[in-house]
Amino acid sequence: PPGRPAVAEQTLNVVRGVSERIERVPGLGPTLSIATVLDWIDDIGARGSRSREEVLAEIGSLEPGLVARLLGRERDRLRITVAADKLAQTDLGVAVTSARAALPDEAGWQATLGGPLVVLYEMIGAVQRTQWATFATAFAVVAVLLRILFASWSWMLVGLLPTALPVVVVLGWMGAFGIPLEPGRTMVAAVVLGLAVDDTIHFLSAYRAARRREATVDEALDDALAKTAGAIVTTSLALTAGFASLTLSSWRAVSSFGGLSALAILGALASALIVLPALVRVAAEFRTSLARSQSPE
Repeated sequence: PPGRPAVAEQTLNVVRGVSERIERVPGLGPTLSIATVLDWIDDIGARGSRSREEVLAEIGSLEPGLVARLLGRERDRLRITVAADKLAQTDLGVAVTSARAALPDEAGWQATLGGPLVVLYEMIGAVQRTQWATFATAFAVVAVLLRILFASWSWMLVGLLPTALPVVVVLGWMGAFGIPLEPGRTMVAAVVLGLAVDDTIHFLSAYRAARRREATVDEALDDALAKTAGAIVTTSLALTAGFASLTLSSWRAVSSFGGLSALAILGALASALIVLPALVRVAAEFRTSLARSQSPE
């Protein structure tokens, strides 16, 4: 606080308290502060009759960078340096939140967290927000286009479900196996959603064309599969091979993006050939039963 000496006992006690609370956080500690240095000197009896200011002046002459780093050049800021283990994303969030809660709340104190771990934590938060924003935007655009193309809310839903399913499965797979969310991996959801909807549109267009020719549901499904399955399989395998080649990159962001995209495209292929026809059949049976219930006896 303004007007309080940096090496006053009251000031050092606050620093010691913050250090002790931080060191109790799993994955963090030990800490280093000017209180730590002065306590070391007192423990070995090296201070003698000298004041703390005199000791700091001597340390500053021998190692000026240390005093400047822990006290600031104007001696108006105290820095506590914290060592840390390599933490998983969930543990990192707990550590940063707990460290922030350990900061002093006494009147006149202002405290902030800084350093690589905090930057990484904030970056992960920004990456997650970006991922959800891009996925929501892509999902909304795909939904609008399907609604315009098929002029039906029910067909829009039928097209959206198998399109989004591979993305949901891949994100769930990442969470289940603890795969961290990195900048390269945030693009997977939006990219795969745009690729998967292509298969859906081709299949539904062929199915609806067959139904307009008065084919039965089974006949229309067979016709749609016969006309589109070859193209869907070929393009999906080509895309999978293309994205999988990115896994050879030495840059982890690129390689992880390519690997997850290839996996998601294979999932989209299975969804287009298995889930989508099943949904079309369910939707057709529902529309038929609904029409019968509304028709007069």
